[in-house]
Amino acid sequence: MTEKLLKDIAGGLIKIRETKPLIHNITNMVVMNDTANILLHIGASPVMAHAQEEVEEMVALSGALVLNIGTLTPELVKSMIYAGKKANQLGIPVVLDPVGAGATSLRTQSSLRILNDINVTILRGNAAEIAILGGLDATVKGVDAAGVSAGSAEVAQLVAEKFGLIVAITGKIDAVSDGKRSILIENGHQMMGGLTGTCWFH
Repeated sequence: MTEKLLKDIAGGLIKIRETKPLIHNITNMVVMNDTANILLHIGASPVMAHAQEEVEEMVALSGALVLNIGTLTPELVKSMIYAGKKANQLGIPVVLDPVGAGATSLRTQSSLRILNDINVTILRGNAAEIAILGGLDATVKGVDAAGVSAGSAEVAQLVAEKFGLIVAITGKIDAVSDGKRSILIENGHQMMGGLTGTCWFH
């Protein structure tokens, strides 16, 4: 990474610790506690609010909205859509983690519905999940990437350009692209694929 990028990342972390933003998570039950503790560790304030009756109010108080379809239900998707549309109205950034997209039609179609109905800021996932949502050849086994026809950097760039957002593909080497600029972040490890809910900020 360039020196400027490192300074920008450090500056962002300092800002989080100074402002302590509320981060609204509609996320999966497997990693909910880990997500809360990671956000607290970096200085943010986590909240997990899933009910359709409150998500619009909660996101209005938040600095960001994180959507994770890991333990997916149709009702949860509706909550995500409600919260995401409200976030868009208020200019609040939205992060989508399409866990297992490509493994089942429910996961794939739900992810595409969210991408079509909401202006997602960052799409974060493994190479196969992202590739499938972009219409590229890939194979997903459960929630794991089993095979991708293109490299992560190429997938990130193509999908970012297609949807007009930032794509972050995580793995041993992370690939991040806004469709015009792309970077590789070489600070992961192959063993991370064998753990549940590792943090993207590794």
